[in-house]
Amino acid sequence: RTLEEEATILELTGSNLRMLLDEFIQLGCAAAVDEETYQASVGLLEGTGNPNVQESILSGRLMQYSYYSRWVEGICVAAEDGILTQYSRSGRLWDGETGAQVSQAWQSLLEKAQAGRLPLYEAFLGEGQEGTPEALFHVAFPLKGAASSRLFRCILVYSFQADMLRENLSMDSVGGEGGAIAQGYLTDRDGRIVYHLDASQIGRSREAYLQEKPYWNLERDLGRFGWCVNIWIDEEQLLGRVNEFYRNGLLIYWVVLCGVFGILFYFVARILRPLRRIYTSIQDIKEGNYSSRIEIQGSNELWQLAEEFNEMSASIRDMRSQLEAGHASTLLAFQRQQEAEKEALESQIN
Repeated sequence: RTLEEEATILELTGSNLRMLLDEFIQLGCAAAVDEETYQASVGLLEGTGNPNVQESILSGRLMQYSYYSRWVEGICVAAEDGILTQYSRSGRLWDGETGAQVSQAWQSLLEKAQAGRLPLYEAFLGEGQEGTPEALFHVAFPLKGAASSRLFRCILVYSFQADMLRENLSMDSVGGEGGAIAQGYLTDRDGRIVYHLDASQIGRSREAYLQEKPYWNLERDLGRFGWCVNIWIDEEQLLGRVNEFYRNGLLIYWVVLCGVFGILFYFVARILRPLRRIYTSIQDIKEGNYSSRIEIQGSNELWQLAEEFNEMSASIRDMRSQLEAGHASTLLAFQRQQEAEKEALESQIN
């Protein structure tokens, strides 16, 4: 059953992630074909017009697009030689060292465009700078404006907070005091881990990761960025939880069984109580104790029978009393007759 539940969770997690990623892709596509953003970027790149005005226009457009989702941390525009301009909510995202990732994304997009491969966007993860979120998720798009050509000169990079991945991949509800028995993570098309709640696992191969423990691994293709969503299940902990569940279930079963028998015994004893008292009274009557009487403590059929028994016992006692009184009267009359005859006989003799 746990595997079925995890498969359901995997489907729901995949659906939620696809919806989020589709939202990010739509945001990036809308910004990438914005003509004003494109013209300002080309102006900065070529040095035409007033660079301060061009940068002001471009920064304003980037800031506007950054507020379309709560997960957006920042946006930048870059060319082959590096970052043209950037906007971030909390701090500077890109510098000389981290800007190399943007250059790699630019080169990868250019190769895809020249080869005619779709979709024409690239996703990658990276660490934030000081003052920004620790983990970021970036999507690069070719900045083309209204141009229909596949070739481009600039790219636009959306940076999102990776906490949105954490929210969808965390399996806290499947864990407990004994630790999590399941965990979600993302892999690329080569089986390399691209996101994990434990940052030290990022970059490892899935095969090496799963060999550490007896894991069951469930996998679903996200259909976005060549990524797959995975859920591992710790077999040892799962079996331990199942055994604990059965032990607790067995204990509850015995407690309930004892409770049922206790309640049953109580009601049977309550039902048989008037029968026991009737039996005791019958024994008393057999021994000649006609004064025995059952104390009535209820109104059900058995207590009604006990009441009838009391009435019968009283009738027997009255009849016996009448018989004893009649017998005594007859005996007394007989004795008096004998005495009278005796006296008459004695007078005749004398």
